[in-house]
Amino acid sequence: MKNKHAIPIILLIVISAVIFSNTFKNPFMWDDRDLIVENKYIEDLEYIPFLFSTQYWNHYYPGLKGQYRPVTLMTFALDYFFWEDNAFGYHLTNLLLHILNVVLIYFFIFKLLEPNVRKGLINIPFLSAVFFATHPIHIESVTWIKNRFDLVSLLFFLLSVLLFMRYTSEERKRFRMLSYCGSLLFFPIALLSKEMAITLPFILFFYILSFIPKDKQKKAKIAILPFFGLMIVYLVIKFGDLINIVSAVYISEIGLYSNILMVFKTLGYYLKLLIFPVGLNAEHVMRIPKSIFEPRVFFALTLVVSTSIIAIKKFKSSKFFFFIVLWIFLTILPVSNIIFLYPRPIAEQRLYIPSVGLCVILAICIRNLGLKKIAVLLALTVFIFYSSSTIKRNFDWRNPIAFWQKTAEASYNSPRAYNNLGVEYYDIGRVKKAIASYKKAIEIYPKYVLAHNNLGVAYQAIEKNEEAIASFKKAIELNPEYIDAYNNLANMYMISGKKERAISVYNKVIEMNPDYAGAYNNLAVAYYYQKEYSLAVEYCDKAIELRAEVNPKFLALLEPYRNSNHVVNREINGK
Repeated sequence: MKNKHAIPIILLIVISAVIFSNTFKNPFMWDDRDLIVENKYIEDLEYIPFLFSTQYWNHYYPGLKGQYRPVTLMTFALDYFFWEDNAFGYHLTNLLLHILNVVLIYFFIFKLLEPNVRKGLINIPFLSAVFFATHPIHIESVTWIKNRFDLVSLLFFLLSVLLFMRYTSEERKRFRMLSYCGSLLFFPIALLSKEMAITLPFILFFYILSFIPKDKQKKAKIAILPFFGLMIVYLVIKFGDLINIVSAVYISEIGLYSNILMVFKTLGYYLKLLIFPVGLNAEHVMRIPKSIFEPRVFFALTLVVSTSIIAIKKFKSSKFFFFIVLWIFLTILPVSNIIFLYPRPIAEQRLYIPSVGLCVILAICIRNLGLKKIAVLLALTVFIFYSSSTIKRNFDWRNPIAFWQKTAEASYNSPRAYNNLGVEYYDIGRVKKAIASYKKAIEIYPKYVLAHNNLGVAYQAIEKNEEAIASFKKAIELNPEYIDAYNNLANMYMISGKKERAISVYNKVIEMNPDYAGAYNNLAVAYYYQKEYSLAVEYCDKAIELRAEVNPKFLALLEPYRNSNHVVNREINGK
């Protein structure tokens, strides 16, 4: 770093560290358990190549099918190597990644404005980075460990953009090519961290239009063609080898007209959250719009259209402003419910990359105020508001039950808030409270498949077998492809002594997913109790092959039957 950058960078690092230092005591929350605590595929570095396979993301990834984010999963594996189940280490990594992004944003804006950056700390690059470091909308991305996807993706997104900028400005041929190759390399890494990086080629295109002299634009545009090529390859893989995450049921329920209105409503909602980050909540309930004249839809449409007109008019007079506005809209577009993002159409974490643009625009507005004292006062006001809001909200993530109680109160008509509250109650043994929460979720949304399945698990815990079976059957009725519900139903048949039914359902599970390791393990147990020992051995070996956790005591029981002749003799003798 040059000396002129030393003080700003040190301040940015300190500010970021202080704002999020109260997250270190926060536990694993929500999806962290499935993705990290109970995910055996991050527990050994030898599994890292498997994390890059589409097989893992289709059959073993504990989140939504169809996502493909192996780079970030690899960072969880590295964290596990050093910290195992200590949440502190994962929070530390998230904070370090956020700090890196803050510093990169400072240099990114500085390079865009150079040589017109004013001296002192009240300049656009520094203010932009400070606002980004403290913005409350980033709590879900930084405080919630699982959302490291956003942090890693933006890191490589910015590195790719910065290196492309250097490629377009560097005179030395060797360094130009190194910069270009680095930019091209970091783009797929950003994509393999989170899908939102897919907008990067378009960002580069509008960077060229806004900042590259016309006589050099043709060469620069040719240079971004490989980025579009990589984007197309990624889309082919995602929608070819990976299962689509969006259920056709919800698309058909919405309809094309409402879907278009939903896009504008989503854009307006996200802009509101960026500009006024108040009432932050893990479950923003978004009703499907039916008319363009609904107040929120009409307001959102007006806001989007007017902002777009202003940006286009500013193209000649302020291409920097034009580019930053486009940054916001382009990076929000993939998560604007063009494809309905059920079951969470609105999520604050998705604004981590788009918020860069908002922070820059806010810095522009403050810096361009005529009076320096007023600019300083306003910058401090925004800084204090952002910082205090972020620090306060971070504490909400410290207690899972309190967190979901607050969420359910804020979004009283959110079925998922009550379902997740039930999960937390169940995990600490308060099963009756869990059942009440699951029933509340089902009352709000009777077709909530996951809540029916969880209700069955809770009934099973208090030995209400018939109620548990009924709940699992209801989950299957609502979603005939919900494989976990089939497996749970088979387990209940086993517990109820209906072993032949259990075997039939386990076979159904394997038919649906030949790589479902747990079903092979359960089948082995079922066949053992049916005294079909050769089949028990066969399915147990298959479970081990698929990396299932087989009870050592069960393995010991099977050991005498691994000699097939011995098995036949024992069965003939009725033993």
